[in-house]
Amino acid sequence: MVKRLGELEFDGVEIGAFKPHIDINDYPMRSDRDKIKALLAKNNLEISGLAADFWSHPGPGTDAAQEDDAYFKLFKRNLQLALDLGSPAIRVDTVDDPEKGVEGVDRQTAWDRIVSVWQRCAQVSEDHGVLLVWEFEPGFMFNKPSEIVAMANEVNHPNFKVLFDTCHYRLVPLQIR
Repeated sequence: MVKRLGELEFDGVEIGAFKPHIDINDYPMRSDRDKIKALLAKNNLEISGLAADFWSHPGPGTDAAQEDDAYFKLFKRNLQLALDLGSPAIRVDTVDDPEKGVEGVDRQTAWDRIVSVWQRCAQVSEDHGVLLVWEFEPGFMFNKPSEIVAMANEVNHPNFKVLFDTCHYRLVPLQIR
């Protein structure tokens, strides 16, 4: 695929850091990651961002994510992958179902936990020159326009941005005029 994108003169790709793409566990060493960078460079492609695999782990608002600072540690592992690959941005998600929320945790507590950990993530990623972006998803909690704006305002960090994926337009309850 990379070779064909280069032939078509694409400028870059977003890296999916999950199976079957570039799963962090399949490329644990810097030398493994350098091979990916070399392949992209050989085909004149840059990386636009890293979509880290937060979906197969407890979401940032969960009790499990709070235990031993698990979510933040996972974020830093993915940030290192982004740094090793030369990605200018890393993406985060709220992960949990928008209707069910976080099991055993009220919505306000989940919200507060997400705000707090994303503030820390924004700072550590800024310290390393990587932009933190939240791509709200129709299948994840806090996806209403008012919640999206409120989340950005509460995280309130210059290195935290909201990313709008246009394929979600019809899936998220937005009225764009």
